Amino acid sequence: MQFENLIKDLLYTNDCVVLPGLGGFIAKYKGASLNTSMHTIYPPQKTIGFNPQIKENDGLLVSALCALNNCSYAEGKTTLDAWVKEQSNTLLRGEKISWKGIGILFQDRLGKIQFIPDSKGNFSLESFGLEKIILVPVERAVQEPAANEVSVLEKRAEQGSKWIWKAAAVLALPILGVGIFALSHKIESTDWQYASFKLFGNKSRVASYTPSETRILPTYTVTEKNESISTPEEIVPTAPAKVEKTEVVATSHSKYEIIVGAFAVSENAERMVLELKKKGYNASLAGKKGNLQMVAAASDSNYAAILQALDKIKSEVNSSAWLKEN
Repeated sequence: MQFENLIKDLLYTNDCVVLPGLGGFIAKYKGASLNTSMHTIYPPQKTIGFNPQIKENDGLLVSALCALNNCSYAEGKTTLDAWVKEQSNTLLRGEKISWKGIGILFQDRLGKIQFIPDSKGNFSLESFGLEKIILVPVERAVQEPAANEVSVLEKRAEQGSKWIWKAAAVLALPILGVGIFALSHKIESTDWQYASFKLFGNKSRVASYTPSETRILPTYTVTEKNESISTPEEIVPTAPAKVEKTEVVATSHSKYEIIVGAFAVSENAERMVLELKKKGYNASLAGKKGNLQMVAAASDSNYAAILQALDKIKSEVNSSAWLKEN
């Protein structure tokens, strides 16, 4: 525990901390980033990687140990070498070394040392206290454009056009009356062939008409045509096919879960679970943390199996995926 806390403190102020004979922790800087799939903004980070090729003692860890325990350099080096040898033997036995806040060290099948950093670890002093920001969609009301106001000149022009039509209708009545009077007077003065009898002492103005004796009236024969109207076959409406709705159910009850996202809106979490299942992952809802619904890409009760799945998910789904223990 003493070396674990000492290494963690040195990583805040140094870019490289060497464990003599085992390897060295290397700092990696990353600026602020936006994860569009999880709608999350991450602050600038200083993450840690492990390089097993760096094994030479640079004296940093020994000097810090001597200052902490008030001992000589030789004593501090002897204590550090013994601790490093103990950690190496642990890896050779196939066991994992887990340091809280730093990460996990283990050997793969080829005997190479692998390192999984702690997803919550951020050794940047400039970003100390900054947390990730989860974006929540904002609903805005759409305002309809205001109706165009009618100007005073347009109102006056419209009123003037109505007055013109009314004046034209009033003037048309006397003109029409004069025209009818003149037409009737012309009809009375026309020379007609009148019948020669008197009515009240005046000549009767009844026109004479003599029908022609040889006039032939045309006749037409109408034949009836029967048309048969075929009745179309009765069309029976078919019922619309039912569309099954896929539901997302939280079925994970394993001890370990790999968390790849957290959402304030439950629909977004369910949508991500469906997308991961389409890609072949055994995804599920992983409970809530506060008001956030977490999404797990995989779950297992075997610690070694879940660690192997974590490497794959970090490279294919989300590099910030982390391991949750129930």
